Amino acid sequence: MIKPLPKGVPALSKGSLTTKSGRGRPFVAGEKVKRTFADLLTARRLSGFVGYVEANRAALREMLRQVGDELVLDGEGIARRGLIVRHLVLPEGLAGTREVLRWIADNLSPRVHVSLMDQYFPAHKAVGHPILGRKITAEEYAEALRAFEEAGLTNGWMQEHEEC
Repeated sequence: MIKPLPKGVPALSKGSLTTKSGRGRPFVAGEKVKRTFADLLTARRLSGFVGYVEANRAALREMLRQVGDELVLDGEGIARRGLIVRHLVLPEGLAGTREVLRWIADNLSPRVHVSLMDQYFPAHKAVGHPILGRKITAEEYAEALRAFEEAGLTNGWMQEHEEC
């Protein structure tokens, strides 16, 4: 089940969980693997990297191999082991959210925790861009939440969408 974040809590802000593993610590995939795209051409165009999708997926598989699909919390609710994938929803479906979430469920595990983020805002070269020059709409985020459920994912967090 995807749960709302408590008011005032950012979606796994940098530093809220460690990104290192090997000693039982959790991976926060969005910190190491910043973007998850489903489409190779879109990934190349937006990230500038050749082979981005394959590299991203290989990294996620390796993280899962090391820590498994169970998120282990201590008595204070701090993650001590597991994998959290952060996915940023982009305008007009550019991140391939539906495909990314389906890939996570089918190739990693439906139990992997996913933070479905709606906090995209245009900056730097995206300002004035015909597609990336705006925040996502409530409808686009609602579609991402439906995609989470339809993919069969069982664990994760959503943000409360704020209109621009």
